[in-house]
Amino acid sequence: MDKEEFLETEEKLEADKLKKFNWGAFGLTWIWALFNGAFKNMGYITFLIILFWILGKVIGSPFSYLCDLTNIGLAVFCGINGNKWSYYGNKKWADINSFNKTQKKWAIAFVIIIIILFILTLMII
Repeated sequence: MDKEEFLETEEKLEADKLKKFNWGAFGLTWIWALFNGAFKNMGYITFLIILFWILGKVIGSPFSYLCDLTNIGLAVFCGINGNKWSYYGNKKWADINSFNKTQKKWAIAFVIIIIILFILTLMII
């Protein structure tokens, strides 16, 4: 295997690792985007969420539901595309392994927050 074939194989392996769902981006959408250099990719959807939220406050519930649906859609969209946005975005990563370790920490943070919210909900009920 020559150097070019090796590099192509490495790029394919790297691309495969970036196709995984990003649970940190899904659950901690805004915070994750700010710290991972991916916020510019969410600009238009962010605008829609803010617009629907304002219209929901001014006009009423139909726009509030659109805001909720758009938020859910954004979370799923970030989960699907988050790895690509972050890895090829503004932030520079040393290598794919350090990137994956960081994204795993984000996923763990999301799980911890969900557990804390679940416990708090049980305490309130």
